[in-house]
Amino acid sequence: MNLYIDKENLLSIIKQSRHPLYGDAIKMMKKQLSLFFNFPKKSIKGDELIMALFQLLTDGVGDAKNMTFLDDEFIVPERPIKQDCMSTFSDNKFSAIYLINDIDLKTLKGHGAVLVGAPGEEMSIFDKLFLQNKDYDFHKDIKIGGPDFKKWADLSKFNLPLTDVVFVDRYILADISLIEGNFIEYLKVLCQYSRSKVNVVLYVDKSQVGIQYQDLESLIKKEVFAITGVIPSVTLVVYSEQAGQDTLGEHDRTIFTNYIRIKSGDSYNYFLTNGKVKTKGREISYNSLAKKDSHELAKTLISDLQKNIDFLKANNTGIQGDRSSNYLNFK
Repeated sequence: MNLYIDKENLLSIIKQSRHPLYGDAIKMMKKQLSLFFNFPKKSIKGDELIMALFQLLTDGVGDAKNMTFLDDEFIVPERPIKQDCMSTFSDNKFSAIYLINDIDLKTLKGHGAVLVGAPGEEMSIFDKLFLQNKDYDFHKDIKIGGPDFKKWADLSKFNLPLTDVVFVDRYILADISLIEGNFIEYLKVLCQYSRSKVNVVLYVDKSQVGIQYQDLESLIKKEVFAITGVIPSVTLVVYSEQAGQDTLGEHDRTIFTNYIRIKSGDSYNYFLTNGKVKTKGREISYNSLAKKDSHELAKTLISDLQKNIDFLKANNTGIQGDRSSNYLNFK
């Protein structure tokens, strides 16, 4: 995962050396992230504070291959920040961290699409990437039906900005009576802080779809619009074992967003309409993509899904809807 950081934010981190997360934040920057400094290296010559921090970041690793200095014309995002600054973002930039100092920062932050922090907010951003563990920990298991997870809204504390949600669960649409109370409710929670377009992709077994696409699309667009104020895109991808597409199936139940991968032992249909726990699964697992290994696994998931989608595209089957995603290519 890439971290784009301005000089003012770097100095702010240095000033927070007594913060409980300071050591963990430095360790994350050093071991897990690719660092892009939004200033030329020559501009910090003689700055003892910043040079001391660079010593921490490179100590024990030799030449820091994860560190890049950007000249003014290449800083990210481009300044001044524009309302449409994300229009040229690649998938890597949609999953990047932005610790920046700019008078128009609220323009980017207001989208609720990417993770943005002003000077002084760095530790809060790192804590979110640590899934609020208050420690160097990128993983969280939450017991289904336990004291911390009795309803979908209880998971909102782990929300991070997003532009995309990819649901991979062959059974999520199987029982029409469970869709609104599970898939829709969880989708609303995931999109809670977004104020821009969200691309929703579902990857399911065709034989396990118990709702008409038009009804599903209408429901998703209505409920997500009510949260974000922007009509989302909806794409349904189905494979059929009866049509010899069994190799396209995904056994694991997983959800991909810009900064998190969420895993489940069985389908995400956890609750009955009366709120009681339905599933026999034990927990839901959150994995922060700020951890390098988790990010690589997430990219492999997307790559594997893309191969399957390419197969379906080539056979002109299995894809309905808007065909829009910042991570998957439907064109």
